[in-house]
Amino acid sequence: MNCFNHDKEAVGFCKHCYKALCRDCLVDLGDGLACKEHENEVKELNKLVSKNIKIHSNMPKNTSFTNLFYLFLGIVFIWFGYSTSDKILNLAFIMGIGFIVFSINLFFRTKVLFKDE
Repeated sequence: MNCFNHDKEAVGFCKHCYKALCRDCLVDLGDGLACKEHENEVKELNKLVSKNIKIHSNMPKNTSFTNLFYLFLGIVFIWFGYSTSDKILNLAFIMGIGFIVFSINLFFRTKVLFKDE
């Protein structure tokens, strides 16, 4: 396969536009090759991938905190709904049950999602 710009053998592809590039046309950024036209876009793409890897590594901790928060909300709403005798506030009791069910569902979905980590 030849370079997009020259009649030379291509050695790689631009990570942004996927054009075949020869050694004269490419810029090696370490995490991928780019044509000179898309060097900045590929740098930004590499930063984005790096940030996503960091975010993904923190997801189990963040999800556990969220799960505990919903469980806490459920307990507070159930206690508030149970401690009052007004029928309008029974909505709080039902919402508390909903928060706890959501928390349990989130717990099991998180276990399945991160079981290999």
